[in-house]
Amino acid sequence: MERLLAMQERILAKNAEVAFNTAMQSAQSEMPVVVRDATNPSTNSKYARLESVNALIKPVYTQHGFSLSFGSADGAPANCFRLTCLVAHRNGHSRLYQCDLPLDSTGMKGLPNKTLMHAHGSTMSYGRRYLTLLIFNVSISNEDTDGNLKPPKPPGPATATEKTRAYVVAQLSDIRQQLHAYLIDRGVVMPDEALEAWPLESVPCTPKDIAALRSKVEAYK
Repeated sequence: MERLLAMQERILAKNAEVAFNTAMQSAQSEMPVVVRDATNPSTNSKYARLESVNALIKPVYTQHGFSLSFGSADGAPANCFRLTCLVAHRNGHSRLYQCDLPLDSTGMKGLPNKTLMHAHGSTMSYGRRYLTLLIFNVSISNEDTDGNLKPPKPPGPATATEKTRAYVVAQLSDIRQQLHAYLIDRGVVMPDEALEAWPLESVPCTPKDIAALRSKVEAYK
């Protein structure tokens, strides 16, 4: 009976761990990008406030059955604080995360700028924010730029203009010649109608697009 109970406990524990990992994957897939919405006057850099992080991601991870419990532990290096976070899932499995943080008691020039009490609170707030982001693999806008540069806009789909289309028509004259020379059905490379009649959004207006058309022609030679 003891062996059966022990086996049942192992099965239940394994099922709970699987549920934890599945929920973590789902939660991470739904996490929004956190925007740096505050400015540090000492460094003139932007950062994401703890309340902003919680407002964005807490609804997501609680929906998937997670709760976070923060604390501290011994063993941190000298002049550092060890922050812990117990991530518990509603199916019973939990996982402990931790990070060691230097005490935030000095400014940019290395001079003391806080009492020990305030330094402890500041370190706790900083650690809770970034440990939470690490646990759920959340991205921050302006990441790796110290918050001072705007993130580059993702490239959208290129759309040709009338001028671009005229240029592309001239560039593709050799492709048309090869289609006729090798009796290649141009329908496998480009629309049956004349290129001049293509909708602007369909015109291959980048060197990469034109190279792709040439590659198609080469494949049919």
